[in-house]
Amino acid sequence: RRKLLDNIDFTWRVVKREPWDTMFHRLLEYKQHFGDCLVPQRYKKDPRLGGWVREQRKRQCLMPEERRRKLDALAFTWKAKQDRPDPHNNN
Repeated sequence: RRKLLDNIDFTWRVVKREPWDTMFHRLLEYKQHFGDCLVPQRYKKDPRLGGWVREQRKRQCLMPEERRRKLDALAFTWKAKQDRPDPHNNN
């Protein structure tokens, strides 16, 4: 099987994921600096953090209760689009 995949130039590289607690700590640092958990998906200072936050929102119902509680303790924004200020609203 490996030869067949090698023959079609299959890429064997696997993307390494950071441990959940490491990413949580990075989110905590973001919140301490900005005051919220609304990390942009393309956050230049920490590109992986925005994607990680997006994944936490998508997996809310599947994640262990302990992780959900840790994020809730940070006042994690589960529905970011609803909590973002409207740039067109001047109130």
